[in-house]
Amino acid sequence: MYQIEKNVPIPHHSGKGGRTKYPFPEMKVGESFAVQYKDDLQRRTLLQYASSAPKLRGCEGMKFTARTLTEKGKTVVRIWRVK
Repeated sequence: MYQIEKNVPIPHHSGKGGRTKYPFPEMKVGESFAVQYKDDLQRRTLLQYASSAPKLRGCEGMKFTARTLTEKGKTVVRIWRVK
């Protein structure tokens, strides 16, 4: 059972609010970047970033696509801005 409490202050937002370590907002159509990943979970996470990036601040109206590729002997996820 959960205890209901009153007057617990809401902590300040961490400030990350829609920011990412990846350069989605700065990208122009036709540009891409590659990320080498460690395991399948990280690969799936990168692919999800590409599909959810238009929800980030500064990325409204943009569209991205991603592919898993082998480049220079390393497996990477490459993400392109397509719109």
